[in-house]
Amino acid sequence: MFYTYMIFNIICLVIDCIIFITQTVSFGKEEWLLIQTCMLFTMAIFIISDVIYFLWAFTLNFTFTPKIFNPIKKAIFGKMGDLKDLVQQKLFKETVTNAVENAV
Repeated sequence: MFYTYMIFNIICLVIDCIIFITQTVSFGKEEWLLIQTCMLFTMAIFIISDVIYFLWAFTLNFTFTPKIFNPIKKAIFGKMGDLKDLVQQKLFKETVTNAVENAV
């Protein structure tokens, strides 16, 4: 499902680039210069956000181990249960380790 979402993100990036090129070609040919400028600026923001999200999601594959990456991948799509369990396990392990160190 994660890769499907990335494919949809790539499709959105291509569509945003096509619209940006279309707006650039038609820029200045009509009298609505302010609206065209706003559209170019908006499309540039969409393209930048598409690229940033794609690069962020792509680098997650290389940054985390599969044990950590799979709950994060599920959390991106709204299933927080696995990520919550992983975080609670880490916090519990850290709490126990601190308690043992303090007892000694």
